[in-house]
Amino acid sequence: MDPGKVDGAFFAEHIYPRLGADRADVRLGPTHGADFGVVDVGSHVVALATDPVFVLRELGAERAAWFAFHVAVSDAALSGIPPSHLSIDLNLPPDTTKAAFGTLWEVFDREARELGISIATGHTGTYAGCAWPTVGAATALAVGDPDDLVLPTGATPGDRLVCTKGPAIETTGILSVLYGDALDLDPGTVDAGTARFREASPVRDALTAAAAGPVTAMHDATERGVDNALHELAAASGVRLAAERERFPVGEGVREVCDAFGVDPWTASSEGTVLVSVRPDGVDDVLDALADEGVRAAAVGDVREGGGVEMDGAELDEPSNDPFWGRLRAREGALRGADGVGRGGVREGGRTKRRDGRWVEEGRSGREIVRHAPVVSAVRVERYAKGDGGRPGGVVSGVVARPRPRGARRRRARRARPRSSGAPGAPTRRPNRRPATRRPRSCVAWTTSRRRASRTSR
Repeated sequence: MDPGKVDGAFFAEHIYPRLGADRADVRLGPTHGADFGVVDVGSHVVALATDPVFVLRELGAERAAWFAFHVAVSDAALSGIPPSHLSIDLNLPPDTTKAAFGTLWEVFDREARELGISIATGHTGTYAGCAWPTVGAATALAVGDPDDLVLPTGATPGDRLVCTKGPAIETTGILSVLYGDALDLDPGTVDAGTARFREASPVRDALTAAAAGPVTAMHDATERGVDNALHELAAASGVRLAAERERFPVGEGVREVCDAFGVDPWTASSEGTVLVSVRPDGVDDVLDALADEGVRAAAVGDVREGGGVEMDGAELDEPSNDPFWGRLRAREGALRGADGVGRGGVREGGRTKRRDGRWVEEGRSGREIVRHAPVVSAVRVERYAKGDGGRPGGVVSGVVARPRPRGARRRRARRARPRSSGAPGAPTRRPNRRPATRRPRSCVAWTTSRRRASRTSR
């Protein structure tokens, strides 16, 4: 299986035919392009959605926990009903400290209180084989009146299409937080890209739009970005979407940061962006309400009969992959070593000890700074980061340019310098250059070969 969320073909072949028992109270079951399911309970409906608990620790403890919580509750909010209950399953690695868990849970509690969500049940434990960043799953429930429910399958021809915030919100925010100091961009642009991180939640967008006007469907642009979200919304509602690129809002710093990483912003993860189909008479009310909440939004197209997506008058292909995660893994590999975290080393309290005994320490931005590592040659220097003792290190064309160990030049010069016997006036002499002897694996064999070499030199 390919990494990331499965596509529509996989869903149709493997998941959709096998959904257990048919029940009359399931108003909306699993559907490709739908963010949640709906169950009737008495006079109420319950929209429920399950998502991974994704804790990207490199963001820093508070940021990582904030992002994980909002990923967990965002899909339920796209029902137009405020999330009310949350069930969390945390399967943590065995080396998780109580302090790390405490920070994670404090942020979850804080965000849940602010949104009026009760953590009703869950499970917490540490288990072998579990690893960051995906450390469990959470199910969010939104309980409300059926009249307030916005189904993801409700877009109909004649509706207008609204987009909030624009493309690559999640991608720009995370890459700027992690690696902004290493980008060859002016500080203002990096700060603007970093500001996108706190926009990576669609909860406020969805609830504001649903309350403001006659919204018929909503969908967030997560994996494979805005272009994929357009295809999923069209597939879920059985309609054709037509949009124009120039009408989409684009956040400050998005284009510059994505260009710096070689990422297509339209196919990159954009948690926080919501596509909304609205009746024509309610578009202005929705846009005004979003503007009052400080959310960028624009009408970008309309809903038509048929299927697929049209962009600027041409057919838009459905993205097959998300460039964000590939760039993130590549940059992590460059900062940590080509064969994994700390070049196969072990983590200890924010540091990684590599197999060669050197340490990798996390910088304030969350990315890791390699100290006392050999120089890596490369083609192009992007920007230098702080190294040990004020000496520069930096990212070089996808790898890290690291400073040499202190004193390396001195040692090389000492080895090349002619040596003296030490007596006053004694002539200097070159060091005795014995024939190079290849060291065998066995210690006994090594000793024997040294003796033979010694007898030969005599």
